[in-house]
Amino acid sequence: MKELLKHLNETQKQAVETTEGPVLVLAGAGSGKTRVLTYRVAKIIKDGTRPSDILAVTFTNKAANEIKARLEKICGDIHLLWAGTFHGICVRMLREYGEEIGLAKKWTIYDEYAQKKCVKQAVLNLKYDPKKYNEGKVLNYISKAKEEMILPEDYANVYTHIDALQIENIYKEYTNICKANNALDFDDLINYAVDLLKKSKKAREHYQKKFKYIHVDEFQDINQAQYELITLLAAPQNNIFCVGDDDQSIYGWRGADISIILNFKNRYKSCKIFKLEQNYRSTKNILGAAYEVIRKNINRTDKKITTENDQGDTIEIIEAADGKHEARLVVESLKDLVDNYGFSYSDIAILYRTNSLSQNFESELRSKRVPYDIYGGFKFYDRQEIKDIMAYLNLLNNVYDNINLKRIINTPTRGIGLSTVDKLDTYAQVNNISLFEAMEDCDKVEGLKTTAKKSITSFVNIIKYLQKEGEIFPPNQLIQSVSERSGYRQMLEDERTTEAEERLNNIDELVNVATNYCQNAEKPSLEDFLQSISLQSDIDNLQEDNGKVLLMTVHSAKGLEFPVVYVVGLEEGVFPHQRSLGNADEVEEERRLMYVAMTRAKRQLFLSYAEARQISGNWQRSHLSQFVKDIPKNYFKDTVEERDTGESFEDVRAKVLTKKVIRQSYSPGNKVNHETFGKGLVLNCQGQGEAEVVTVIFEDKRYGMKKFYVNKCKLEKL
Repeated sequence: MKELLKHLNETQKQAVETTEGPVLVLAGAGSGKTRVLTYRVAKIIKDGTRPSDILAVTFTNKAANEIKARLEKICGDIHLLWAGTFHGICVRMLREYGEEIGLAKKWTIYDEYAQKKCVKQAVLNLKYDPKKYNEGKVLNYISKAKEEMILPEDYANVYTHIDALQIENIYKEYTNICKANNALDFDDLINYAVDLLKKSKKAREHYQKKFKYIHVDEFQDINQAQYELITLLAAPQNNIFCVGDDDQSIYGWRGADISIILNFKNRYKSCKIFKLEQNYRSTKNILGAAYEVIRKNINRTDKKITTENDQGDTIEIIEAADGKHEARLVVESLKDLVDNYGFSYSDIAILYRTNSLSQNFESELRSKRVPYDIYGGFKFYDRQEIKDIMAYLNLLNNVYDNINLKRIINTPTRGIGLSTVDKLDTYAQVNNISLFEAMEDCDKVEGLKTTAKKSITSFVNIIKYLQKEGEIFPPNQLIQSVSERSGYRQMLEDERTTEAEERLNNIDELVNVATNYCQNAEKPSLEDFLQSISLQSDIDNLQEDNGKVLLMTVHSAKGLEFPVVYVVGLEEGVFPHQRSLGNADEVEEERRLMYVAMTRAKRQLFLSYAEARQISGNWQRSHLSQFVKDIPKNYFKDTVEERDTGESFEDVRAKVLTKKVIRQSYSPGNKVNHETFGKGLVLNCQGQGEAEVVTVIFEDKRYGMKKFYVNKCKLEKL
């Protein structure tokens, strides 16, 4: 262990060695928080604690897997360690003790599609106007309430918006529908686990005794329900180790509560606090500029990130006439980096505040034949054929799942139309049974034609047969059987189109996913496979070093880093977002988002903005983002200034379009060779174009340090 501690700075070492009682580590961007958390777990194991007695909670499976991989190298076999996301940990708890609070043995985790179907059904049951109650908007209301642990019956007492009473009724009906389907949504996973710990003495004592040490990553992003879960698990010993950075709290819109990390010392009076203020990722220029942005926030702990890395290049500002011009300049710039400065496309990320900004960049990248990926775009599991096959699998696991049953009851077409389903549904509701049980009982359902009954019976027999196969076959074989016995594969083969071929390939890829799962799971099962898929996030499937420029929102980039970053669309109303303006707390969150964007860059950072942008079909003059104005001019390669707002758009556009973007030929740290003086190192660069001057120190001490006009000397970049 002493050998490992040599790799830590003094503050990191102190945090790792403080193993008892509550600990808060305020870990700035790129300060090695994952290493500290990992080494602390390793130390506890080396000191004699069993891995099974340790809990490590992360926000992504990717982070959890990274921690486990590092620990295996240090400690050997740690497979009994509980390391995973909040939702993953809660699933394990509910599978072990869920029946203590009345949870069925088999249950489904509903995705957004299924949740919206439940909301829609709730609205119809209540005879409300479906046009007035948008499923997505209602879900946001319900999710916010669950994150704050507000029960359905208390909704209208807590929230006072105009539709509060109606939302309360929909929330109640939505909850009833989920229970009838033996289904939980993602917020339920946390709340049910909290409920379990509060109501079941058996479960509470088991987990409190089991988890002698609890570690929480990305502590700035937790909500009240997650905090309640952690505090219940940690009691009464309170050996709780939390790592986070209030300057990177950017998920307030989905329930994250920054006050939790800021008030941790008040909740745990005896807590030890450590500040990790040394950055190992970015250059001094990038960190200095990012600090100038974030220090304007009032609600933050006092810390300034420093680094022993090089000064690095100054930040480049890209000024464009409009959105299309911005995309062209950015793509020209990144192509120059790849063609002339030794970067690869996979070194580069383009970050934007909202997905709506991606279109211009996609078009320009395609036209210039630059390979790219959009992270967080159309997801594999959102494809129709994948959702259909997954619906079959969910039904096999839980026949009470009416939502997934209705999705595939007539897919492929088998003569079970909407009127037939309505009659089955009515019979099920009258007799208080599931839709599948009504199908088993179809001979008793009035108004069904003989042909419909035959089709229903055939479908029921297929499902029952596949259920038996599911008890024998691993998930990968079961998926193949489902696609064949359901007629789904034949349906696509009969289409004989390129699209159908692509959909068949996607089903084959799902088989590959299941095969990989089976190879890595301790005890492969259909239930566990379905839950592992439900708990995946975008970042878990991110492919790095794939030779492509990556496009993503800043929110999606959290936790990632790139040699080169372009932050685009830096205008008031875009970044910061329009809806934040006028609200001090929301502007502070936008400022934190900008800080996150800037600190993703390791070596070079570019900021771009447009003088005008087309929004909802209308041209609007833009104003440079306040966040760019917060950065002193000495951090920029060029002067950053906003144009006179009295100028017409046409005049501004003409000026910007004629302005040439000229890059310097050299950067500090470049190795060069001079035909007379030999090999040397570039120390400094000033000016551009014909005025560019470089300062070089030569290996041959006779020549020492010299300055050259680049266009008048013969330097060769090595």
